[in-house]
Amino acid sequence: MTDKEFQLIDKRFDGIVSLLNGVNTRLDGINGKVYSHENQIQEALGERKVNRENQKKVSDKVDELEVRTTLLEKDTISHIIKCPVAPRVQVLENESLSNRTIKKFMAGMFAGGMAIGGLTVAVLKLILG
Repeated sequence: MTDKEFQLIDKRFDGIVSLLNGVNTRLDGINGKVYSHENQIQEALGERKVNRENQKKVSDKVDELEVRTTLLEKDTISHIIKCPVAPRVQVLENESLSNRTIKKFMAGMFAGGMAIGGLTVAVLKLILG
């Protein structure tokens, strides 16, 4: 091979090397971004794992509270059914309602009586002058 051929091949290789260096530079930039994204993904996966554990704890607590609430509701219902005071309270409420009704009726009658009495006095005064 002659010097001239060697120089031509060398020039060709210089162009190829230049292109490869550009590709390598580009790949280095892309690899840096990929590395950054992998770090972000790993961080997010860690946070996700912690969040899932917290969600599990909260879910367990909610389940526990639901069971306790159900038991309390059953206790309350059985207490209402078995309570000896409940019928007495019902009787007192009924008597109170009756008493209030009678009082309202009497107050209405009194007011009506006063109105009729006042009207009668006014008519008599008008007639008698």
